[in-house]
Amino acid sequence: MKFSSAISAAALLTLASCTPTPVEKRADNCEEWGTIVTGAYTVYNNLWGQGAADSGSQCFGVDGLSGSTVSWHATWTWVGGPGRMTPVARI
Repeated sequence: MKFSSAISAAALLTLASCTPTPVEKRADNCEEWGTIVTGAYTVYNNLWGQGAADSGSQCFGVDGLSGSTVSWHATWTWVGGPGRMTPVARI
């Protein structure tokens, strides 16, 4: 009985060490060079593609932190610019 309790405790300890660190949920950041600090990491919003577009936007957010792995997401819509087709509304 003591042996199985020790194994159970070791399994729980291993499972707890694999659990991602909770990240405070906040709104996406849409500012140029906007930052979100998570643990020891800073994620920047580099508006890559903005200079070649006529209009558009880009936003990002941090979803989680597990050890040295940061998970994040980004959404963007850049429209027009030299050599690029601008979407046309169909009737």
